[in-house]
Amino acid sequence: MQGRADLYRLTGGDTTKVEKTAEAVRRLGAAVDISVEPAPDLAGYDLVHVFSSTDDPVVCRQGLNARQQGVPLAVSTIYWNNVELLGVRTRYGRFRILHRLLGLKNTTRLRGFLWRRLPAFRRLRSLFAGAGVLMPDSRRESDLVRRDFGLPPHTLVMPVVNAIDTERFARPPSADAFVSRYGRSGFALCVGRLEVRKNQIALLQAAAREGFPLVLVGVPNPKEPGYVAECRRMMEKADVLWLPRIAEEELYSAYATAAVHVLPSWWETTGLVSLEAGATGCPLVCSDRGPIEEYFGDMAVSCDPADVADLGRAVVRQMQAGRSERLRQHILSNFGWDVSGRQTLAAYHRLLSGAR
Repeated sequence: MQGRADLYRLTGGDTTKVEKTAEAVRRLGAAVDISVEPAPDLAGYDLVHVFSSTDDPVVCRQGLNARQQGVPLAVSTIYWNNVELLGVRTRYGRFRILHRLLGLKNTTRLRGFLWRRLPAFRRLRSLFAGAGVLMPDSRRESDLVRRDFGLPPHTLVMPVVNAIDTERFARPPSADAFVSRYGRSGFALCVGRLEVRKNQIALLQAAAREGFPLVLVGVPNPKEPGYVAECRRMMEKADVLWLPRIAEEELYSAYATAAVHVLPSWWETTGLVSLEAGATGCPLVCSDRGPIEEYFGDMAVSCDPADVADLGRAVVRQMQAGRSERLRQHILSNFGWDVSGRQTLAAYHRLLSGAR
């Protein structure tokens, strides 16, 4: 299994996905090594499983290395169309003058035009086209991959659900640890790196507008200092507790304490933190840019990440909803690593049967 070069330096959902998928397929009898090297020697391996990243050329090099050494390639796509995100990022980066001159809509169009002509896009298309099997997190992601990269109809695509450690949530965690340390309860919680994609600024604006207390958990993205600085400035205007790092037990306790978990990302394949929060029965607000209905049906509320008023209304509505045992049981039954592991191993078998 292989992933981006900074997989363990800048940890995220894909870090968890790599490690937990490895554990799951090992329990099913597979032998797995993990590497972030661009071109390791693959002698003796049956296949390479690459976990994709849109902005890391090392990942695409790993896929090319597998093909060059004649080893079958599986790819977890972890893909979402990021054209809208590229336009939003322009607000906070070195090209912010472009955003002021053109506005978000035109900037997004320009960034989308340029994105399809950049080496990163071509590398990603080559990675997906060269895989023997693609494993998106959802049918919606599958459709996006096929559409954006023009993959032929015969491309083997086998969705594999995003998952969590359901055994850890079989018994609901207690709220006591978080309340005793931080003295807060009944707040809106958002867990994720402080970065443009996670859209905390819109959530901070909604909190200031609606007056609900907010807890943010996540390290700042060092690649986006302008956005982080703006978030920190806005935290002074609302009832916000920011915890860059938090112990695992306290995080689980925070899920149990929160009135709602909010993930208003500009794109999100699913969001492991939404699954974790929901596994405690915590009401969910998720971006409508992700496959929310496939995972949660009518048990979560969607919001438009571009509309602060819509986001605020969704949060207030869910804060009043109360905890959901139906949501909790749905997640525990359908989104454990055992389920994901079986689906992954099935994809491996299809890949290897086709390669013989």
